[in-house]
Amino acid sequence: MSLELKLRNFSQKTVKAYKFRVGKFLSTIGKPAVEVSDLELKEYVAGLLDREGPESVAQAISALKFFYLSVHKRDLVIPYPARPKSLPEVLTV
Repeated sequence: MSLELKLRNFSQKTVKAYKFRVGKFLSTIGKPAVEVSDLELKEYVAGLLDREGPESVAQAISALKFFYLSVHKRDLVIPYPARPKSLPEVLTV
């Protein structure tokens, strides 16, 4: 996966984040990535939604999609979580 990230010229922060996210996923699942079903992936992401914010979950989904598509040639269909909408704070004079 590191080679694929480097070939695509991803930033060092992105490489570090993707490696962390995929490593955490694989250690949590406890089996080879090839044997993980779509249902297990979705359950993992649903568990992340209970513990982390939508931006962190979106990062994990992006890392997993990149990992499975570039390394295992398997496309994942996992929707990104909706981000809460808020009005911008505007300073007036």
